[in-house]
Amino acid sequence: MLLSFSVSNFGSFKEKATFSMFPGKISKQHENHILGCMQYKALKGAALYGANASGKSNFVKAIAALRAIIAGEPTKSLLLNQFKLDNSSSETEFEIVFQYNKVTYQYILRTNGVNIPFEQLVIVQRYGELKPLFTRENENVNISTLLSKSIDWYKNRTFQATNAYLFKLWQDGIIPNQKKISGSKHIINAIDFFYRLFVITPQSLANPVAFSLFFQRKDFQLFLKKLLHVADLGITDIKWVPLSKEDSEKYFKQVISRINEQHEYGTIMSKNDLGEVLALDISPSGQKVHALKTIHNGVEFNISEESAGTVRLIDLALSFFFLQEQDMCLIIDELDCHLHPFLSRFLLQHHMETTENKGQLIVTLHDLNLMSQEIWRTDEIWFAEKRQDGSTDLYSLYQFSPRFDKNLQKGYMQGKYGAIPMIGDFKDE
Repeated sequence: MLLSFSVSNFGSFKEKATFSMFPGKISKQHENHILGCMQYKALKGAALYGANASGKSNFVKAIAALRAIIAGEPTKSLLLNQFKLDNSSSETEFEIVFQYNKVTYQYILRTNGVNIPFEQLVIVQRYGELKPLFTRENENVNISTLLSKSIDWYKNRTFQATNAYLFKLWQDGIIPNQKKISGSKHIINAIDFFYRLFVITPQSLANPVAFSLFFQRKDFQLFLKKLLHVADLGITDIKWVPLSKEDSEKYFKQVISRINEQHEYGTIMSKNDLGEVLALDISPSGQKVHALKTIHNGVEFNISEESAGTVRLIDLALSFFFLQEQDMCLIIDELDCHLHPFLSRFLLQHHMETTENKGQLIVTLHDLNLMSQEIWRTDEIWFAEKRQDGSTDLYSLYQFSPRFDKNLQKGYMQGKYGAIPMIGDFKDE
């Protein structure tokens, strides 16, 4: 689980800014929101508010950029997103503290936008003592005594200056060979944590993975149907409808020619030109194609015919489903985009008040109806505010020590907590 994240010289972040999931000393405020950890306790969720262009989305992009580096994904456009409002040539730095499998880690990575001159993974002990696992400077890696029994394997990894060493360890097979490599569990813990760190933006609609899971798992089908019913969208059912043999063969040829790859047996998810979500099932007996349909009082509709809010809810359903069963961290930029305030509140409260949920949820919001102590603890509400030099500052509502019965929306609108837009007079412009 995420404990803290810091970033500097990225997007609108100039100086180091830190976002923390450590709980404050608060009594009588949603005690069930604190996740019990072996070493450190963490909050179950958090909300980030701020004016437009204050840096909320840059915070999300920063986490997405770090995850993309670890996953070996193309990151050039992300990493060149450095602070541009002064002549500073300093490096971008990401620092993340997390706990996984009852061990706490700190991971630091610095980049100049092209190469990675510094990277370090350490174990954080109970009282803050740090035990390095590896420290990478440019292309030289120092291996600690915790990994020294397999020092030759670690030292023999050759990698480009643009790649993360952590990614290279995964790429070179540390997971399948973990029993032969000393200290591998710590490296795998770090890799697993990043692969359980999910970022969703308003643009990530109609995620094929969500529909693929709906195709495969009955428990997700039930969860999604229940969610759509609770949301009062007029959808009485959602199901896969098989296409005719002729349409299936036509679609199969289109998909295979487009992806130009040899696929094994399994299911391929895709969307056609009409916006239909289709599942191509490849088996020894042939190919079958199903289209995802929503049912309104017995009448079938394509997903493309549904509202943007309905499509976004279906997409979000996958992540909220995983929050129930996995130790993961889900970050959603503008959760309230396309969603009615009542529905946004329901999703937030469903996660925060369901004691069985194992994951963490971090959201950026504009809707002040959701800035409520009925939903959040005061240490779970954060603000992004733009300084005079154009850089972003992050801080928590907790530092203002508002009373438990305080109307937070009113205080925020009065400017008591900052992070509000300073609207001028249009006539004077």
